[in-house]
Amino acid sequence: RIRVHPNANLSSCTESTPGLVDLLYHSGGKIGATLLVLFAMVIPALELLFLIIGEIFRFKSGTGCTKFFRTTIVWVQHRSKWASPDIFAY
Repeated sequence: RIRVHPNANLSSCTESTPGLVDLLYHSGGKIGATLLVLFAMVIPALELLFLIIGEIFRFKSGTGCTKFFRTTIVWVQHRSKWASPDIFAY
């Protein structure tokens, strides 16, 4: 760890996503912190939720429900192919 924080009286940066979000937010990068939380935490959590719910309801009866959850599973599978470039942003 090195002391790279803009304010010298604060502790050094940690190499974690919450640490980066805190650093961005308190150093004037509120939009960047918000986008990082969205793309690194919220969207993956929603995708995991879609997969869990989709697997539960995939073979249930009901045309609308089945089609919706199968579509969400396909969407998450398709998006996972494009998730690799995301890791370079972190």
